[in-house]
Amino acid sequence: MKKLIIILCCSVFFITAEAQLLKKIKDKASKAVSGENKNETKSNDAGSSQNSSPANTTDNSDNTTPPPGSTKAFTLDAGETLMYDESEIIAENNNVGYRIITQNRKYEYFLIENGQKTGPFKQPPGRTRVSKDDESANESSFKTKSSGNGPDPVAAQYSKTIDGKLYIVFNAKNYGPYDFVSLMLASPDKKRFYAVVVSGSDNPMMAKMGMGNCYLINEAQLKQQIGKGMAMGMSLEASSNFKYCLAHVMDQQDQKIKAFTNNGNKQEYSMTEMYTSGNNMWLDNNGNIVTIPPQSPTQVMVNGKEVASFQVPVTNRNNLLLTPDPKYSVYYTEGKIYKADGSMEDASNILFPRLGVVNNKAAIFWLKAYKNESGGKDVYVCKKEL
Repeated sequence: MKKLIIILCCSVFFITAEAQLLKKIKDKASKAVSGENKNETKSNDAGSSQNSSPANTTDNSDNTTPPPGSTKAFTLDAGETLMYDESEIIAENNNVGYRIITQNRKYEYFLIENGQKTGPFKQPPGRTRVSKDDESANESSFKTKSSGNGPDPVAAQYSKTIDGKLYIVFNAKNYGPYDFVSLMLASPDKKRFYAVVVSGSDNPMMAKMGMGNCYLINEAQLKQQIGKGMAMGMSLEASSNFKYCLAHVMDQQDQKIKAFTNNGNKQEYSMTEMYTSGNNMWLDNNGNIVTIPPQSPTQVMVNGKEVASFQVPVTNRNNLLLTPDPKYSVYYTEGKIYKADGSMEDASNILFPRLGVVNNKAAIFWLKAYKNESGGKDVYVCKKEL
């Protein structure tokens, strides 16, 4: 009899616990859909990119006055929510632009770009700056994979054998002939390209395997040898404005990685340094090679020279902003802004911050909705110079 009573009590306990758990899940889901989870979202990384979720449509509105220097971008429609981490603020020398994504109750998406609203869309409109690993105004937008991981799809798309010789055929024009097309990138408008090609080698067999004299070429008569003698193309990337490119080749003689840009910048790495650097090596929009040394991650190097140093390791390059005057460079992490001059500012009250340049100095930008007199919500682009 006692055993029966214990079993019945346990059954009641688990049924009650399960009902309470289901109620909590249901309540949380309802809050997420209605935008009531105001205090449940926290971001440690500026410019972080996540899938659309309640975490990036947080209400974040209040009745206070926007800070000085804020600009009203638009007014949210009834039932419309702001998707913070899908939106962009791009600031360069007093030119501030924005691409804001919103979602309505029908799960339709809208784009507000510098005052103009378009949509609805079935999916969030793509960002203007898209990279291999993550979206960022500081990252290169276009990057190939290593040629050692199989044929480069862009090179294969534009390569064509004509009369037994290999050419790049781009916009009805032939470039070549070459022994091998290792890597290639085409601009989004398909008007420009960069490629690493092999022309000449110790023997024809090696050349057709992608090993030989490597050249960086484009549609505008660029033909720049990268490396000396036997080399193999490893990677190719272009800046987000497609004005500059960076090629890595492996020199077969000393087994070192040689990095070259189309504007003359160079660096050299060991195989270990290249692979341990990973995403801590990239090309900026000025054609510079930016590196965070894995052995000293508080340093930021540009073309092999230190330009900034911070109190904490730079682990997310999306949150790093290098300014024309290096002493104003900043790094954001865990709600704090670290400056290259050694000082620090608290930014824990800012949701999804973006970094930009105003008057050649760093500034922090963010989006916030403020309730207006009619009860609606106006979205402002807020800023604070650092």
